[in-house]
Amino acid sequence: SEIFGAVTLGGGSDTVGLDPSVIFGDLILGGGDNTLTLDDSRVTGDVTAGGGDDKVYMTFSGGPYSRIGGNLVLGDGFNLVEMDLAYIGGNLTGGSGNDDLDMVDSTITGDVDLGAGTNIITLDDSSISGLVAGGGDDTLDLVNDSSIGGNVGSALAKVEAISGGSAGAT
Repeated sequence: SEIFGAVTLGGGSDTVGLDPSVIFGDLILGGGDNTLTLDDSRVTGDVTAGGGDDKVYMTFSGGPYSRIGGNLVLGDGFNLVEMDLAYIGGNLTGGSGNDDLDMVDSTITGDVDLGAGTNIITLDDSSISGLVAGGGDDTLDLVNDSSIGGNVGSALAKVEAISGGSAGAT
């Protein structure tokens, strides 16, 4: 299915599942504990969520890669982003709170800034073209030819492991 134009949801805990579908525009989830699942689907613009514990799953089930054409902006709270054969064409930003980013065979072409909190960033055969920053006790794990093209911010407390990957200056 296809939706032409922006989709805006109000406050509250929303669940959006696209399988396979396209939103030609932005997706605004609003505040609350939101869950977004893109299964072989895409949003051509930005995806934005307000404060709350948000989960974003970008999966591949044999169709086109799941894609967010613009930025993924998550608010304050515990945010979980899992990408499997997926693509974000802009920046990934998380608010204060503990955030997890888990990437497998995926790409983010912009910067990643998960904000304050204890953040865990894991890349497996994946790449981030820009810089990686955080403001808490963060862990970065790069495995299997993963790479970060920009600098790794000094706010990242520890680089857990670099196994077959590469990172810019720290």
